[in-house]
Amino acid sequence: MFIPIFSSIRFKLLGCIVTVVFSLVFSLSVVAGELKITGVDNDKVRENIEVVVASVSLPQHKSDFEQYQQTIIEKASKAAQVYGYYGLQFTFTAAKSIKDDWQLQIKLGEVTKIRNLSIKVNGQAGEDKAIQKLLAGLPLKTAQPLDHSAYESAKGQIQSLALSRGFFDFEYTESSIKVYESLHAADVTLHVSSGNRYRFGELKFGQDLRASSLAKSLVPFQAGDFYLSGKLGLFNQLLKQTQYFRNVVVRPIIDDAENFQVPIQVILTHKPRDNFDVGIGASSDEGPRFTGKWRRPWVNSHGHSVGGDFCFCSRTICGFGLSHSD
Repeated sequence: MFIPIFSSIRFKLLGCIVTVVFSLVFSLSVVAGELKITGVDNDKVRENIEVVVASVSLPQHKSDFEQYQQTIIEKASKAAQVYGYYGLQFTFTAAKSIKDDWQLQIKLGEVTKIRNLSIKVNGQAGEDKAIQKLLAGLPLKTAQPLDHSAYESAKGQIQSLALSRGFFDFEYTESSIKVYESLHAADVTLHVSSGNRYRFGELKFGQDLRASSLAKSLVPFQAGDFYLSGKLGLFNQLLKQTQYFRNVVVRPIIDDAENFQVPIQVILTHKPRDNFDVGIGASSDEGPRFTGKWRRPWVNSHGHSVGGDFCFCSRTICGFGLSHSD
């Protein structure tokens, strides 16, 4: 059964102006086609809207249209607000047949811009050159369009850099975006309390004295130096490069910090005492050929290793040797 409908409706929903144009022979079964979005010149906004609404299925019955429309408007509005557009106008045109597409025309309206921007860092981080350089390069500027993704990115960058530089008491005392839709304006606030900067404390190895002797010779920092996560990462890399350990974990124990010095826990899992590699081959001159390598990666507290290799052919022993490395 088909029901012809010809009408036009205009109303407000969620603060947006919505026009619905019906010129449709509605099937009471399945409506095919896709939702086509037009009128959005901003590529980032259009792509974000299309991604968000793609998960919404087209209405299959006349009774589903109102819910479908409301869902599309809610999702499209939130997608546009990410980039500062709060006054969208929507015009729906339903498909003329079950093979046609639905049309949604969107007018973005005026973009919301940052009216007041307040970024403050209280504590020792306020004098940190690396953090000051980051703040100067943030994409948040007054009179620029409001971009919620840029705001969230800035929040994350500030916190990440502060923690990587030892400001472990870092916290946002205020972080907010206040939007005034009728004025197309927004006030953005990011206020930080960083506290003091922590320094490297002692290394903690547990009971593995042999490993601690080697590890201490590789430490790229000293107790009392300002904490830098990059130096901790370098220490981790140097330990792995020794090839003596199956697993390496180097991490600050912030809960055990005293007088703004944080101890560093070093967890090392040794490789097996002896490592063997065996190979099998053949040649027309020598017949079957067997090769082998043996390595003991740890023979003393200085990290010295010993090893050997051999080559055995069916007709002769073609090689044998021992090696020692510091």
